[in-house]
Amino acid sequence: MLDFFDKIIELINHYGTTGILLCSFYIVYKIITASSSKWSEREQSYCILLENLGAWQNSLTDRLNYYQEPGSWHSEDPKSSSFQENQLKGVVAYENIRKQMSVSRIYLSNNSRNVVEKLLSDYWYISEHKAVCTGDYLNLTLREVQKAYDVLLNEAKKDLSKSKQLKFIQKLVSQNE
Repeated sequence: MLDFFDKIIELINHYGTTGILLCSFYIVYKIITASSSKWSEREQSYCILLENLGAWQNSLTDRLNYYQEPGSWHSEDPKSSSFQENQLKGVVAYENIRKQMSVSRIYLSNNSRNVVEKLLSDYWYISEHKAVCTGDYLNLTLREVQKAYDVLLNEAKKDLSKSKQLKFIQKLVSQNE
């Protein structure tokens, strides 16, 4: 570490203000490089979570149709194989979200992390205490999943836009070297 500071002092003594600017530029470049290299992991985390939130949302919507569309092509019996298949898709998506969050906490923004954790907590409360019937459970859960999906999608877009800006700066720096 002392070698690093010695080099900085040497540059300042030799180049003056230009040395300070060069050092600052180098440090910023290293920070940018480190930040943009993590995007692929972040991107994968966002994609997996969004994919599973979408699957969970579809499962809830499809099951909700059994309760909101009397006389529709859906069987009125929620014990039908179609209803059970949709329920299984929802369970798998929920479990995948929980599993992915153990790793995604590293890469996600604080807002994204908080939204998914709140969703998981609210889901537990809805399923255990708040929902009076299956239709109520589906409505309440769907509302929470949609909120989480929207926030996560916006956060992913913001993060991607930052990554694109960093890559642009990297290209500029590499062209000037």
